[in-house]
Order: sequence, then structure tokens, then C-alpha cells
Amino acid sequence: MPSEKSDEPEKKLTEHNGARFAFAQNGHLGVRLVHVTPPVRMRHHGTFGEATWKPAAMPLRYDSAPTLINNFCASDVPALIGMIKDVRRKSPVAQFTSRFRSRRQPLPGPVGQEVVKVYDRFRTDSAAVAKGYEDALPYPPPRIDKNRRATWHRLCGGGI
Repeated sequence: MPSEKSDEPEKKLTEHNGARFAFAQNGHLGVRLVHVTPPVRMRHHGTFGEATWKPAAMPLRYDSAPTLINNFCASDVPALIGMIKDVRRKSPVAQFTSRFRSRRQPLPGPVGQEVVKVYDRFRTDSAAVAKGYEDALPYPPPRIDKNRRATWHRLCGGGI
């Protein structure tokens, strides 16, 4: 029988089944909310996990996505500002990135609801959707993966 310790990575992976992930991108306009997923399904690939969701959709362009925080302490999601006030960093963007870098816990209910509401409003009303993943970045990347599917197959061993 496997030990509890060997079950830990699988347990950590599956605890996020049904969660929604928010993708934030930092850049010259501040931290922008480029994507919120539908509920995710976590898949185990031996040494790593993968989050999948349906329907798949492209993220918003960085330049038209909602602002989570900028260095003027402005936000399209004001409830987030209260969550960073006690972080000891010099700027609001640094406070935000310090608080939320690699966060695993869900946002408090009302804050998470506000994030989703704002994202859905931008997505429906005015924000431009990225044509390629590089459009969700504030600056062009040094290299663009022109064959993401082949890269995924290489990384996952081709398993679906």
C-alpha cells in the first residue's frame, strides 16, 4: 500500500479541480488580468500536473485587459487593494506581486466574485481578445513558439 507521503503530490494536484484560475500579467501599464478560466480539471502526468478547461479561449490583449493594480494604486477590482495594504514593498505593483506570486489559496469569496465580474464585463464589452498568446504580454517575447501543440506533445509525452 502506498504511503501517505507518496499520495501528497496527487492530493495537491486534485485539490484545485473545479477552481477557476486567473492569469495576471505585469508590464508598463501595471498588472493586468488577461484571463480567467472556466472551472479547471487537473491532470497528472507523472512528475507534473496540467490544468485544462473547456471551452478553451484566447486571453485578452494586455493593453485592453482590466487593471488589477498600477503604481498609482488604481484598479478595476478595488477589493484587491485592501488585500495588499499590509505588504511591505515600495510600490502598489510590488505589493501586489509580492502578495500574489505563486498563490495557491483561493481569493476570499467577495473578492473572487469581483475579479470574475470585472473580467466578464471587459471580455463582453470592450476588451480585445489576443490573436496569439504573445498579445497577452506587455512586450514582444524574445522567441515565439510557432508550434505549441508539438511543444505540448514533447513535454507531456504525447498523452492526452
